[in-house]
Amino acid sequence: MKKLASTFSLFLIIAMAFSFLPSGVVLAAAGPTASAIAVSPTPVVLGVTEIVAATVTSTTSNIQSAEYSLDNGVTFTPMSAIDGAFDALSEDVSATFKLTTAGTYTVCVRGTDMLAIIGDTVCLASFTVLDTLGPITSAVLVTPTPVLLNGKAAVTALVDDTTTGGSKIFSAEYSLDGGAFKPMTAKDGAIDAVSEAVTAAFTATTVGQHTVCVHGTDVIPNTGDSVCSTFNVFYVFKGFKPPVRMGKINSAKGGQAIPLKWQLTDANGKGISTPASFVAVKSYAVDCASGIGDPSTATIESAPGNSGLKYQGNGNWQFNWKTLKSYSSAKGKGHKSSSVTCRKMFVAFNSGQNSPEVMFQFK
Repeated sequence: MKKLASTFSLFLIIAMAFSFLPSGVVLAAAGPTASAIAVSPTPVVLGVTEIVAATVTSTTSNIQSAEYSLDNGVTFTPMSAIDGAFDALSEDVSATFKLTTAGTYTVCVRGTDMLAIIGDTVCLASFTVLDTLGPITSAVLVTPTPVLLNGKAAVTALVDDTTTGGSKIFSAEYSLDGGAFKPMTAKDGAIDAVSEAVTAAFTATTVGQHTVCVHGTDVIPNTGDSVCSTFNVFYVFKGFKPPVRMGKINSAKGGQAIPLKWQLTDANGKGISTPASFVAVKSYAVDCASGIGDPSTATIESAPGNSGLKYQGNGNWQFNWKTLKSYSSAKGKGHKSSSVTCRKMFVAFNSGQNSPEVMFQFK
């Protein structure tokens, strides 16, 4: 109520003052004055939170608001009263800002009083912010998934300096498994923008899991942090050959030796002849009706005598799977009339891949 009464009294005084003016005389009301404008900390650094502070003073009416501009008074952003409320003729005000683009900036401040009169815009001398940050790399991806041995692959990424200085990208590079960085190209044909989608092609020469890292450099030049991603390189598995039938339930007797035959090649059809490609034949119990089981329980299978893994040329392999007699010793779900169990079998390779699973029903 006191503030309302004070404001009303002020209006009354102003109105009385106008009543004593000679006819035809108009007074120009002066808005608040901005002073003591300061930015801290200095020098201003990209990506760092800065504070702009000032004092806004009026001789006729309490301060209603204050604003600052970083573009020489073109666009303004609200400031806050440092004491928490705009309720006095003089207010210390402040605001925070963070710059993401290098360049020259001019800080300006203006105030507005309770009569809605906007004061003159007062500006500091300009300051320059240098781009000291490298571009941000994201979306690092290798395709196809998985990559095939000795096949072509592509690494793509986005290199962006928009929020780290706004400088144009100068180059982008990738590295495989910690090796030397190699150049990438822009998807649009030219590296000439603040943000660039980049790509590079390479040949995958070894199987297993690999790491690719990408970083970008702007025209300053600042090189950004490397961002990495993993990918797998697999063999081409040509499928199991007869007597095993893929996509069907294969019948067998517990204790029977089952010849598993398959072909393994690279992306170009060249047969894989190294025994190191083979890790193990594994199997695990599944429900005969649904085919559901727990792959994590898979056990390593063996071969009878010396009839284990055999290479037959052109990437063709054979492993004689010596099934256990116990595979026929239990009654499977959904097969109450006969004593059966079911298992799924697969071959594990040193690439980290497994062959497709094949289901067997043991009687």
